[in-house]
Amino acid sequence: MENIIKELKIGFGAEYMPFGDFGANAFWFGLQVLSYNIFVMLREEILPWDCRRRRIEMVKWLV
Repeated sequence: MENIIKELKIGFGAEYMPFGDFGANAFWFGLQVLSYNIFVMLREEILPWDCRRRRIEMVKWLV
């Protein structure tokens, strides 16, 4: 779980919440989690075998 949190914080920019409103920040964080889940799904289905365990930063550089 710590690696997933690190991936969200570093790869998807969840270390800072950009709004002053709790509801807006909750929505922002939900979008980040959704984008992470879509990335994991696409990584497992589309990317070559050697890229399936890579983090988002490395996939950005490879693709």
